[in-house]
Amino acid sequence: MPPRLPGQNARRQVLAPIAVAGSVVLLLAAVYRWSKKASDSDTPKPVTKPPTPTQRKPTLSVSLPVDPTWKSKAIPIELHEMVRGTQADYDLHVLVHAPDGEPVALPCDKVLAYANAQGRAMMQRALQCQFHVELVFVDEQGWMAWDPQDNLQDYLARLDQLAQVVDKMLLVLMPAAPAPNAIALRDLEQSWKKHTISQHPQTQWLDLRSTSWRGLQEALAQERQGWN
Repeated sequence: MPPRLPGQNARRQVLAPIAVAGSVVLLLAAVYRWSKKASDSDTPKPVTKPPTPTQRKPTLSVSLPVDPTWKSKAIPIELHEMVRGTQADYDLHVLVHAPDGEPVALPCDKVLAYANAQGRAMMQRALQCQFHVELVFVDEQGWMAWDPQDNLQDYLARLDQLAQVVDKMLLVLMPAAPAPNAIALRDLEQSWKKHTISQHPQTQWLDLRSTSWRGLQEALAQERQGWN
């Protein structure tokens, strides 16, 4: 038997409590981790709502007719106000007759110039707006501004094509001074009734000759309430 070294029992007596203490510490650490994990799993997590997608504005195109007399005058302040107010509710596009390529200055980022009636119709269809407003300028005698290079049946045929791709169309009568080129409003009314465009339920007439631009702004705001 090997000889017992001096102090060996003393070292064993010292190391034994340390080993026991270390085991207790490891056991307590394991118990703590387990209890924390259990408490975390039992604690209800806060419910977060998914972000609400931003609602897109309906697209709207407003088409001004060919009328050199109207364009040569100062732009009515009511038209500026109508454009500003309407942009709050719609993604607005304004189509203006400008054969020289310089459209009317309006407070709108999307003022589009057209050179003739055919170009206007192509632009209207290309935009594919959900809502279209066709403005008709009428003087006090019942004559409406007209493009001398156009004819009534072709005009209605183009509107009919547009009515098939929009959700709604308004033909709006607006007050204006006598234009150098004009046709009788009654001719448009009679031709409209006979044309297939009158059968589209999404097309309507709106006479705003008494309320003008302010009335148009109010009408568009009211229409906006019907859009999702």
